[in-house]
Amino acid sequence: TKRAATHRAKIDRKRLVIGVLGLSALLHFSCAFSPASTVRSLHADKTCASNDITCDSDKILRMAAAAAPKAVRKVIPAPRPHWVGNGFHVFPVFGSLAFTEELSPWLMFDYAAPKVFGPSSQRRGVGQHPHRGFETITIAFQGEVEHGDTLGNRDVIGPGDVQWMTAARGIIHEEFHSDKFTAQGGIFEMCQIWLNLPAKHKMDPPNYQPILAKDIAVVPISADGSDDGVVRVIAGEFRGIKGPAKTFSPVDLWNVEIKTLNKPFELQLVD
Repeated sequence: TKRAATHRAKIDRKRLVIGVLGLSALLHFSCAFSPASTVRSLHADKTCASNDITCDSDKILRMAAAAAPKAVRKVIPAPRPHWVGNGFHVFPVFGSLAFTEELSPWLMFDYAAPKVFGPSSQRRGVGQHPHRGFETITIAFQGEVEHGDTLGNRDVIGPGDVQWMTAARGIIHEEFHSDKFTAQGGIFEMCQIWLNLPAKHKMDPPNYQPILAKDIAVVPISADGSDDGVVRVIAGEFRGIKGPAKTFSPVDLWNVEIKTLNKPFELQLVD
């Protein structure tokens, strides 16, 4: 299905964090706080000494932004799943906010929750279809996804791998379970995200980036430094570590994996 994304992509950096504990997506937007009340609390706590000439209003606001908690702007109701082709049983995570300015430049987020597929000789997925003006990002968690396109790219990704396709001025591709996975069956889990392109890049040549799990940096976030909780940096940056994906829009894309419950983790978000 062809669905053109024509609305203007905002230039603000937007961060998409994908959690692996069930169906969860955390969108990090600008900090929402009340400067006046926060400034009063800072003064009351004597954070700025009366003789500190460097504690000007700009500094106070910066400190307030750092001290204020992030506000939940909106809760998206749990979506109903639907089939894309005969291989992808997906939940539209963004719901009614898909393809809106509010989430721009992120356009769409489909999550295929873990599902058991039996062995088969029939291909499962979506045949050839066109895209234009944006990028598709496919992340495999379990099972394998096979990609083919009119540029001649043909590739299979497995757990932890990423396919980053830039449709730009136009491309035709297909997406299926790999032949190996189809024949043996098993648990299939993946997600696909659509990312808008800035207007000046919408007519660039199409491109394809295969990103293997071994090439994605892993940053521990456990308070004790163990690997019980990690951030896989796919695009953008986290704690100074950059992801391998080459992007046109200023975005961060992380895959956060929490392996142990009831344990503290530190996920520092810097505006």
